[in-house]
Amino acid sequence: MIRHQESERHLSPGEQERYEPIPATSEIHLLFEGDQRDRREGLQNADMAAYLSHEKDRAAKAHEIYEAYKVGEAVLTPRECAELAMIFHHRDNAEDYYVAYELAKTAVENGEHDARWLQAAAEDRYLLSIGKRQKWGTQFRKENGKWAYDGVLAPDAESGITDEMRAGMNVPIRSEQLQAIAEKYKERK
Repeated sequence: MIRHQESERHLSPGEQERYEPIPATSEIHLLFEGDQRDRREGLQNADMAAYLSHEKDRAAKAHEIYEAYKVGEAVLTPRECAELAMIFHHRDNAEDYYVAYELAKTAVENGEHDARWLQAAAEDRYLLSIGKRQKWGTQFRKENGKWAYDGVLAPDAESGITDEMRAGMNVPIRSEQLQAIAEKYKERK
């Protein structure tokens, strides 16, 4: 559950100095903006060494903030949970994908509805990373000039996910997913 400062018990001035939560707002947003900028500007194609350095630095800081949040030393708003989730979503391992899913889910549960797609995407990415099938249909790759699902999309009957549920998470319905991704990335080669 997200801790809001308003709901904290009142501390004496001495206690406040020892237990003041780490302010995370601007730091998380700067990490998020850097993550998005590097991707938008194609840094991974222009300067892989710089891109990897940025990713490593962002990951270290994101882990530090997340660990502080887990033990109650950092207070995160739903928006901050969503922005931090995106950093973990862009990592390269199952543990970080699961953290992305948990943070996005927390953001959604606490009113950050813009994080619904991210919650679904992080769950799919996590499932694929542990050798399971994705269930929402958010992960794709380009194969021989055509878009295809990354891994296998589980049948709705198996996953329990319906097109109505997908729409509720801002995920295109199953029959429109490949076309939607092709349109979104039509300029990529």
